[in-house]
Amino acid sequence: MLNINKKLVLDGQEYDGYVIETMVINFQTDVITINVSYFNRTKHTKTMRDYVVKVGDEINLMDAINQIHEIHKNITI
Repeated sequence: MLNINKKLVLDGQEYDGYVIETMVINFQTDVITINVSYFNRTKHTKTMRDYVVKVGDEINLMDAINQIHEIHKNITI
């Protein structure tokens, strides 16, 4: 669920997939910052990017993870 092996293009660079690595929860603002690492096995490249997800009063980590996967549906090949 945290490691996705699908071809995708991000900023013109092709990757073999991505991994959700870390989540930081700010309890005062109900915001989760999620660190995603993109990898390309053949070129041995790795890129990291942070995404900010608003979750509301009841923090549900699965909802935050699903939001990240939803974002990536639009950039997969």
